Amino acid sequence: MYTSIFLEEKILGRFVANMKHLFSIAVAHAQGNTGIVKCGPQPGQTLCELKDLFELLIGIYNFLLGMAGIVALGFLIYGGIQMLLFSVDEEKLKSGKSTVTQALIGLVVILLAYIVVNTLLLALGVTDTAGFFSGTKFLNGK
Repeated sequence: MYTSIFLEEKILGRFVANMKHLFSIAVAHAQGNTGIVKCGPQPGQTLCELKDLFELLIGIYNFLLGMAGIVALGFLIYGGIQMLLFSVDEEKLKSGKSTVTQALIGLVVILLAYIVVNTLLLALGVTDTAGFFSGTKFLNGK
C-alpha cells in the first residue's frame, strides 16, 4: 500500500517536472526574436494598426491552445502509466481509464476549437488559406 503511494507520488512528481520543462520551452519558442508586438513607436518599427491587434490575439490564442494540448497530452500519458502500473487494483485502473478518456475528450475539444476559430478567421477575411495553420498570414499584407 505504502509502496504504491510512494510510486504514484514519484511518477506524479516527474510528470509535473516534465510539464514545467515543456512549458518553459514553449514560452521561449513563443517569444522568439521578434517579440510579441512587432510594431510601436521605436525607431525602425511601423506604427501599430488594427491588424497588429489581430496578430497579437491570434498569437495568444494559438499559444494557449498549444499549452492546453500539452497539458491534455500529459494527462493522457499519466492515465496510461496509471493504468499500466496499477492494473491489479480495480480502483486505480478505473481512475486511469477515466483520466485517459477525459484527456482524449480534451484533445478533441482543443482540435475543434482550433478548427472553428481558424475557419471563422478565414471566413471573415482576417487570414488567408496559406495561414490557416499558422494563424498569422493576413490578406494582402493588411
